[in-house]
Amino acid sequence: MLRLRPFRSPDAKEIINWTSEPKEFYKWTAGIMGEYPVTEKRLLEAVSAREDNTKYFPLVAFDEDGLGVFDNNPAAYNCYKSVGFKEIGIKKECELCGEKWTCIEMMKEKD
Repeated sequence: MLRLRPFRSPDAKEIINWTSEPKEFYKWTAGIMGEYPVTEKRLLEAVSAREDNTKYFPLVAFDEDGLGVFDNNPAAYNCYKSVGFKEIGIKKECELCGEKWTCIEMMKEKD
């Protein structure tokens, strides 16, 4: 069974192994961690820099403002749809890995 828990510093070592190429890394981070490859130190600095933000929870995928998923990441898109997220009609273009990527904004329907 998959469970979520708060991020702990020792997790950084494992997380940096989640991606083995730039496209995977940018699909996961959307560039907020800087350039590929991320280091354990940089990941810990990024988390630490955001800890004073009460809307930020490490490793939580969304907040009340919704989330964005790249159109070249159908596994994530379908995962979010399966738990109640819907496209809200906003798509943003950005350039990552020398390509144009489309970010689809999604919101979770209120229960």
